[in-house]
Amino acid sequence: MDSKNLPRGIDVRHGCLRYRKVINGIRHEKTTTLKPTASDIKFAITDFKDWVTSITYGIEDEIDERDQVQEPKTFRDVAELYLLAKKKGKLKYSTLKGYQEVCNFWSDRLPGHISAITSKKLIAIDERIEWKNERTRHNKLTPLKGVFKYALLKGFIDSNPTGVLQDGKYEITEPDPYTQDEVDRLMAELDQTHYSLFFRIAFGSGMRTGELIALTWDKFDGESLYVNDSIVLRKQTDSTKTRKPRRVLLGDDEIQLLNSAPRPIQGGPIFTSHHTHKPMTTGKPPLEAWKDAHRSSGVRKRDGLYPWRHTYISSMLSHGVDPQLVANQVGDNIATILDYYYRYIPRQNDHEIVRNALSQIRENGAKMGQKSDYKN
Repeated sequence: MDSKNLPRGIDVRHGCLRYRKVINGIRHEKTTTLKPTASDIKFAITDFKDWVTSITYGIEDEIDERDQVQEPKTFRDVAELYLLAKKKGKLKYSTLKGYQEVCNFWSDRLPGHISAITSKKLIAIDERIEWKNERTRHNKLTPLKGVFKYALLKGFIDSNPTGVLQDGKYEITEPDPYTQDEVDRLMAELDQTHYSLFFRIAFGSGMRTGELIALTWDKFDGESLYVNDSIVLRKQTDSTKTRKPRRVLLGDDEIQLLNSAPRPIQGGPIFTSHHTHKPMTTGKPPLEAWKDAHRSSGVRKRDGLYPWRHTYISSMLSHGVDPQLVANQVGDNIATILDYYYRYIPRQNDHEIVRNALSQIRENGAKMGQKSDYKN
């Protein structure tokens, strides 16, 4: 779509797309970071509708909240107000969606007025649930505690009963990358499927699943891929997980594969579903082939959302690529790279590093002393 023929409500201001809409007699305006390109305009059309809906329902929710403040509140009632407050606080869509699911989880287990929920009752429910692991329990407790904290702040309850639910200690598992031999064995199986290109680019770039399925042909310039958005929970976002757009350099093999892949005249998504050949809104279709490839090859399957990312990062670091450059390539923070992948970074002998530093400090001190004597 040409930028001169934008849909009603969307125009260009200072080189970026702007949304404008009058709702209930009030003028609303939002300047985005989207550019007037074909892919950004396509995304803006859907995003504009969501923006209008959020404003419309946001106004209704504010009225609804004022009307209900004096009424008795169940846990579900308060959870809805808590989520509304989080939404206004610009919590990321994926996190908000996760919080909503967790609140539903607890709402089914906590009927009745929220003030009637005691610490003893929460302990009994907590002990009855067979948690998968301590991390899962932690993720379920966070929104629960948030709802009760909100209820206390609003005066719906006199005390917060969740203080008895202490987090247990859980370990953050270290990266478990594939060896090159394992990658070759997996790809021998995956090359026979519809998702061969998907996994070749995954291992060759370290991208997250949502970033991969959001890729379109206009983001490939012949040697790199521009990553500026993602698809999370079937919804296209306007940024990546760390909100850092980046250009990912590709190897010769990946470049050749993309150049030789069938490309629709009108562009569109690079990866499609095997069943429908339509754009993917979830990473489940390629993951079915991923599981089958492990069974066929005998390669041990790794846990986690995208183990090819761990393989890419650890391999790049092991081959001496600067950690900051690796962080830029994969769209992560340098602190995460240094902490999580520390053992893959080649390092000199610690003993020699310290001794060399002390030697240099002494030499510099001696030189400064000589200069001082000369002046006297």
